[in-house]
Amino acid sequence: MMSDIADTAAAAATPVEPPGLAGAPIDPQILSAAIEVSADHPVTEIVVPLALFVAIVVPIVVSMYLRYRNKLAVQHTIRAAVERGQELTPEILERIGQEPLAPNRDLRRGLLAVSFGIALAAFGLLVGQEDAMRPMLALGSLPFLIGLAYIGLWTLSGRGK
Repeated sequence: MMSDIADTAAAAATPVEPPGLAGAPIDPQILSAAIEVSADHPVTEIVVPLALFVAIVVPIVVSMYLRYRNKLAVQHTIRAAVERGQELTPEILERIGQEPLAPNRDLRRGLLAVSFGIALAAFGLLVGQEDAMRPMLALGSLPFLIGLAYIGLWTLSGRGK
């Protein structure tokens, strides 16, 4: 019984060559030409932008869907409370759909944005090429300045004491 299983596994592991190509050597020039054609293939020109589009759109759509589901769950909760005859005051209705805001949210956003800006600028400096350095410094300045604005809002709100 064990030898039958071993024979079956060995037979399955042996590569099967397509008919008509048995033992035919593969020409390296043909193989390299096939690889070059696949890199310039029109499908590549479609797949790369499509993948970028999907990478941007899918997280946005998923977050919108999850927000919709959350609002729907709040509405079901309110409907169930009304059907049971519970009294719902305007204060309860106002609080039930809102997420609690973190007191340090501006500070966190600011620190993340400043860190992201510094990281972009550091990347530009580490590349060391003039063509890459200036655009990366300019690109890094935008989140850096937005982060400074968030930190300023946090400080002015009185939470930075």
